[in-house]
Amino acid sequence: QKFDRVISIEMFEHMRNYQLLLQNVASWLKPSGLLFVQILCHRNFPFDYAAGKGGVANGWLGRNFFSGGIIPSDDLLLYFQDDVFIADHWRISGVHYQKTLEAWLLRLD
Repeated sequence: QKFDRVISIEMFEHMRNYQLLLQNVASWLKPSGLLFVQILCHRNFPFDYAAGKGGVANGWLGRNFFSGGIIPSDDLLLYFQDDVFIADHWRISGVHYQKTLEAWLLRLD
């Protein structure tokens, strides 16, 4: 089955092989289909949650939430356009997301 649209909200950061991921997504799209990706990313650098001892990978977030994933850099998907192409790219400040996470943390403590 082919789709007109595929929408991914905060899922790609849980993935690792973007080339294969985008190849698979492209195979699900109709020729004029569109992919929308909203992704949590770092402004400059991809971040591997499995890297480093005693760091994030060994913390709660690395073990339970991003196990095996990579936080991509803002431009990372630009390097994987063999099967899809990026028609538009928006960068939105993480200030509001930061406030949300801090409020959640207060409730957990």
